[in-house]
Amino acid sequence: MQQLDLNGLRPDLILTDSQLGMGLTGDELVAAIEARLKFKPPTIMLTSVTASREKAKSIADRILPKPVDIDVLLHEIEDLLGTRP
Repeated sequence: MQQLDLNGLRPDLILTDSQLGMGLTGDELVAAIEARLKFKPPTIMLTSVTASREKAKSIADRILPKPVDIDVLLHEIEDLLGTRP
């Protein structure tokens, strides 16, 4: 969030866990980024909690179960960014 405010960072993609610690969740983070930017970058959320997956469906473009397979993650990133060959 500091990078958005201080340096004008505009992410191409958000990759977040559903539980971030310090009482913050991935969906809260994505909502805060969207509010600041006035748009939501493509979002991948990682989660091991079934309840979090249901909640994440309303905010994330892709939801991947943990532990995530790196090939699946890279495929999803390429797909969302439109860089798949």
